[in-house]
Amino acid sequence: MSYIKQIGLVLIPSFFCSFIFVGVLEHYKGEQGFEKSLITEYYRPAMALNSECSKTHNDLFLEYGSLAGEYELMKRELSQLADQDLNRIPHDYALWLKAFYKSHAATKDGIESMQSTVRACRSELYRKMEELALVTGTYEEFIEVTKVRVDSVNNIYQIRKSKTGESIEGLDTEEVYEMMKELLLIDRSDKESLNALLVRIEAIYKPIIESQIIMMETEQDIFFSEQKYTETAFATFAEKISDKFDEGFLSWLMI
Repeated sequence: MSYIKQIGLVLIPSFFCSFIFVGVLEHYKGEQGFEKSLITEYYRPAMALNSECSKTHNDLFLEYGSLAGEYELMKRELSQLADQDLNRIPHDYALWLKAFYKSHAATKDGIESMQSTVRACRSELYRKMEELALVTGTYEEFIEVTKVRVDSVNNIYQIRKSKTGESIEGLDTEEVYEMMKELLLIDRSDKESLNALLVRIEAIYKPIIESQIIMMETEQDIFFSEQKYTETAFATFAEKISDKFDEGFLSWLMI
């Protein structure tokens, strides 16, 4: 009995130690599996969405520049029409004008659509980044960089509001339509009245063009602010995930 007791005193602790070690090892493997899932289920999808948001946002601020160019071209063509007999406008030119105004309308609709797409994309991206912050234990850092981003974007919006308010102050859209009608009906032999109308056309289109340039410049500033924000946040996530993989089994046991 004494011999059996001695064997038991040796085997039982060994059995429990082996059992515990196997459990610890399996738990470590589970942790490693979770860390890999951080990349496949959280990090990569968020990075892919970030690229998608950035592309659409880049297209948006460039489109504001295109719209400003179209308004400039529109102003020039109206000035040229003032010197022409509307009954003798070449057919090809008339077709071009019609196509141009349709393209202009499509540009405006495209900007509205991209604005909605960018807002929705940024909102979804924030949700994914917030989840990444939670699962990587970097939520406090994430909130700090998010606050910097919010302050930066709000400041840009204030600048936009101030500048566009100054550029289009007193602009009456009804006046624009009335001016177009007047241009079509005006007696082209009355050069004085025609020149006065051209001056008014210049005065109307100048602030419209300026406002679109302001929209382009401030939207570009917002784009760069968003880029800086996401780069900082994703660098924090990547560093945290990398640290977890570098720890190794012995370091993990010491935690």
